[in-house]
Amino acid sequence: MVFVYYAPIARMYISGIFFSIALLFYFFEIVYSNNTKLTNYFLFGLFALLSALNQHINALFAFTVCVSGLFYLTKKNAKFFLITCVMVVLAYLPHLPVTLYQLSFGGIGYNQGGWLEVPNVTTLFNFIKVILGTGKSYLVFLILCIVTAVLNKQLLFTKKQTYLAFIFLINLAIVYFYSVFRAPVFQNSVMLFSAVAFVILISTLLEAKNNFIFTISAIIITTLFFYKTYYKKNYYHECVSNIFEYQFKRTAELKNKYGNLAVYPIYFDCDTFMKKIYFKKYNTKFDCKIAADSATFSLLKFSQFISNLKSNYIVLASSFPHYQAVTKEYFPYLIENVQTQGLNFKVYSKIKSRQTTCVSDDEILNYASISNAGNYEFSNPTNLVKYPSQFFYPINAPNEFPFQAKANLNKVTSKEGQFVLVTAKIKANNFNLTNVGVCISINETKKDSPMVYTAYESGDFLIKNDTTLNIYAGLYCGTNYNSIKNNSILNTYVWNRGKQNFILTNYEIKTINFWPQKWNFWE
Repeated sequence: MVFVYYAPIARMYISGIFFSIALLFYFFEIVYSNNTKLTNYFLFGLFALLSALNQHINALFAFTVCVSGLFYLTKKNAKFFLITCVMVVLAYLPHLPVTLYQLSFGGIGYNQGGWLEVPNVTTLFNFIKVILGTGKSYLVFLILCIVTAVLNKQLLFTKKQTYLAFIFLINLAIVYFYSVFRAPVFQNSVMLFSAVAFVILISTLLEAKNNFIFTISAIIITTLFFYKTYYKKNYYHECVSNIFEYQFKRTAELKNKYGNLAVYPIYFDCDTFMKKIYFKKYNTKFDCKIAADSATFSLLKFSQFISNLKSNYIVLASSFPHYQAVTKEYFPYLIENVQTQGLNFKVYSKIKSRQTTCVSDDEILNYASISNAGNYEFSNPTNLVKYPSQFFYPINAPNEFPFQAKANLNKVTSKEGQFVLVTAKIKANNFNLTNVGVCISINETKKDSPMVYTAYESGDFLIKNDTTLNIYAGLYCGTNYNSIKNNSILNTYVWNRGKQNFILTNYEIKTINFWPQKWNFWE
């Protein structure tokens, strides 16, 4: 299914998969079939070069295949194989400065300014499961391979199978250990380049000598893949509808319905290239914010922009819950909520009329507040004044950490992809409230050392005319969630870094089932 998923995406994935397959084919022709036609050397070199130019992990696969070929040299193939490899290196040299520059960044982990988590051992097993159809599909392949091996009376790998296993595992190991000890680069998408060796290996292990057994296996696997791809994962509905195409097309429809100036879109993941493509395709043009605009990555700029927006409707595409929370201060009515694996499209309205019907938002999985602490342990300040439906807590300047709420991480969250949103409602004495923040950290239970930390300050949001202010802080449960959930404390607190006087009028913590179709698609 994973290959079907990446097939229509206009990026380097599917092309790299083709280059890797072709590279292995001509390598096998030269090494195992002793087919030493010059055409085979030329095509082997061509696909090695294309792999190297396609993407760095694809280049690694080509490099390991070429180096492994040195152990298969004979008098018959050595000369032309070595010449081919030298020609590939020479052809790649003009691209080398670009490669070295990009490698200087190390990877795309947090320390490099990226987003990728350091992988763990379960990451490898999960990758194998994804290749074989996700879930427990791997058990079907395991059973079929064992049955086929027993019926074929062949319990040991052939030389070709051994090579396929080796070339896959060596690439897997290099990328994994690089990601652990240098910088994270391990992603299922780019690991598909070497995964073709694993797929071919599994195919050979299922090659039963008995035609009837082979046919039964083929029917079982085909049925499994069709079921998983087109029914269980609902591929056409969840993935085929391009997020960029949908958001531009639907925005144009909304503008036709409500008026051109009445609807303003903010696309958090769209770039200039995509905007140009779909403006041309739908013969339209309208003002919008995209990923390069500061409103999509600065909460202050976002707050300033929508607070002055004259439109009655606002479109948010691929936005996170803390941006949505700010939006609802000015556009309180959610009238459209479309989510698939590749699409998160929400429309908010300033007004509630007969023409608009409010729809359900993301599910709240866990909720806590002063009046209902739930699984959280709230600090209990002595001067906290509580009423049945509200409370207020005067905070004095010397108190740097005046309020805290904490809980076991696995008691308030349950899956990767969920989002913890903290809201602190504040009544300031004036319009100059500075350096007051809401912080969220995930601390290791035994050492109480922070593993994850995020914070937002009063300066990221706008103070209203009545000197009230909402500070939102959000934490996404990332790819390392499963490895830390059972030995971690989720800690949220107010940090009065500026030693200000103000009143805390509310404090809420929500665990949101944020975009589950996207984050849980490969389970």
